[in-house]
Amino acid sequence: KRHHDRLRINGANTSKIDGILNLLKSVITEAVSAVLEDFKVDLHKSIMEMNTKMRDLEELVAVQQKRLESVEAAMKEVKEKKEDLAEIKERRRSIVAIGVPEATCSSMFERSAADINAVHELFKCVDATSPPITVYRLGRQREDGKPRLLKIVLSSTFAQRDVLKKAHKLKSFRTTDGRPIFLRPSMSREELVQYHDNRRKNYANKSLATNANATPLQIRKDTPTNIFTDPKN
Repeated sequence: KRHHDRLRINGANTSKIDGILNLLKSVITEAVSAVLEDFKVDLHKSIMEMNTKMRDLEELVAVQQKRLESVEAAMKEVKEKKEDLAEIKERRRSIVAIGVPEATCSSMFERSAADINAVHELFKCVDATSPPITVYRLGRQREDGKPRLLKIVLSSTFAQRDVLKKAHKLKSFRTTDGRPIFLRPSMSREELVQYHDNRRKNYANKSLATNANATPLQIRKDTPTNIFTDPKN
């Protein structure tokens, strides 16, 4: 009997302990669930805030990138404008000689010296007011043996116009092979295209070429200068 009473008491105690454990588990589970739910809410809120900040940063970076591109474009435009102005300034004081024989000696120095001497002879013929500053050939040597164009840079626009106005005096000037020499102003690429179009039209109409040495060349005041320039023409 005592043994049965003891077993009954132990069973009751076990039931109580199990009840307490279950209660503790339930309380802990609810507490943990509450904590996790709060953590999830805080975590979601933090993620949303971070996403908002990242979008703001991306927009700020995009704005700064556009500003940087604008600054770079402006700097490039200023640089190109400076280069264009320098090229325009040189072109306004330069002329191009067509048909000047090209020396065949192997030394570049001798060929350059021959070109300078040839230009001096041309300038003597037209009675130029000032000597050239520099003289150089345009482009690569031709395989057909024809002379390349000769660029002549003078000291000023006045000196350039003076030579062009007197270019008609070269009508009687002949090279060693008997060919005539023509002078024209240095032109931009677009001006050169227009020039050749005008030459073709004039030839078709059997009229005198405007910048051959037949008549004094008149420099048009409305010649465009704010267009693409090519320093080698």
